[in-house]
Amino acid sequence: MRIISASFLVATMLVGAPGVCFGQASLLTLSVAGGHACAITASHHVVCWGQNRAGQLGVATSEQPSPPIPSDPGDRISRIPVVVPSVRGAISIRAGLSYSCALLDSGKVVCWGGGSTSVREVNGLSGGIGLVRQTGSDRFCALLSTGYVCWEKDGGNRIERNTPVRTIGFATFDGPDPVAVPRVTGPCEVTGDSHARCWLSGSQSTTIDAPRKILQISPFFDGYCLLLDDGSVWCTLRLSHLPPAPRDPLGPVSGLTNIQALNCSFYFCLAIQDTGVTQLKVEAGSPTLPMPLTTKPIDGVFDAVEVSIGEDYVGCAKKSSGAISCWGNNRFGQLGRGSPASGDLPPGLVIGFP
Repeated sequence: MRIISASFLVATMLVGAPGVCFGQASLLTLSVAGGHACAITASHHVVCWGQNRAGQLGVATSEQPSPPIPSDPGDRISRIPVVVPSVRGAISIRAGLSYSCALLDSGKVVCWGGGSTSVREVNGLSGGIGLVRQTGSDRFCALLSTGYVCWEKDGGNRIERNTPVRTIGFATFDGPDPVAVPRVTGPCEVTGDSHARCWLSGSQSTTIDAPRKILQISPFFDGYCLLLDDGSVWCTLRLSHLPPAPRDPLGPVSGLTNIQALNCSFYFCLAIQDTGVTQLKVEAGSPTLPMPLTTKPIDGVFDAVEVSIGEDYVGCAKKSSGAISCWGNNRFGQLGRGSPASGDLPPGLVIGFP
């Protein structure tokens, strides 16, 4: 018989109610996706909030978006965090477009969503030590000591690599057929301090050569950004959606120095600096090539230790206190503050965290 802790029962019944708190420094990690976000608490339970049309919050909800969507009256949301009741022992979380997946301390991966709130184990997967997701999709990869396994949605269309690798992120490249497959995003592994290889399929790969040691790779627009060991950020972008298209040479982003962490999604990146959180944006509608990159600080977000940005241009920051601050589009309640206000909102705290 499984023993459920009293603290879990209280959190399950009360999370999201006014005044409910998970405790000081209770947030372990978070992940923001297209219309929802998820986080892992200090008790290794998972909470999610935002859009729930496909069951990606892991529990049934009854709220509707603000304003409601006439063409989709069945869409449901939660403006406050709700506990995914059957997920315990989570150590890594990735929110997707219509799915969410969590890596457990047993090394197994479970997913929910895709039209159902039920939690399903990814069959045949064990020994996981990390979990990543391809931006703009429901494609996930579990990192293993012996390589990695990638799958779509909750287990289909697998790609496996059975060679020990140290995977540090994803990058986007031109596909093998630039007309049929113009862009492919694949996992990247370190092959040397300043070198990496990114896998576009089970056997096709491409290389990255940086001027310094690579700490992190994040897909950005039609390219990728690198965080290097001197705190600088270097990016490269494809110059056009129309193939064949040249790639902008890898180069540093001015105004971004002493960066401690980086997270990108489509047109935006978030970077943690000593002075706070800075947003990096590609001006995709610009008539000039290469397309310019702009930076601006996120006002009022300090002491961030982790950042995550989703496809719907919602950004969240984990603060050293254990609080979560989110900003941006709140139509589906994905800012987690309980407010029905929509539009582009400034940073505010997610309910239930200090």
